[in-house]
Amino acid sequence: MSLATKVGDVVENADIDRDSVQPQIHIEERRLSLLDFLKTAIKINGSDVHLQAGSVPMIRVDGRARYLDCPELTAATLMLNAALVVPVSPADDAVSV
Repeated sequence: MSLATKVGDVVENADIDRDSVQPQIHIEERRLSLLDFLKTAIKINGSDVHLQAGSVPMIRVDGRARYLDCPELTAATLMLNAALVVPVSPADDAVSV
């Protein structure tokens, strides 16, 4: 019995049940945090970080904008990050005249 096959030959694998349902593979997407952006800015010697809802995050390095390879930020993500820095208290909801 030879293990070599000719180009174009179909080799069947009896160990695979092709009609069985395959399990779903879940890939968890990690949500980037404000700390991640700040760490990146320090690592690449950035002077400032620009975060805006609906835009790709940007770090300024040597006076030039460098856009990060990540998806646009949502307003909800920015609110969560802002709450880490400036906690919202019930007194903030009161309107003063």
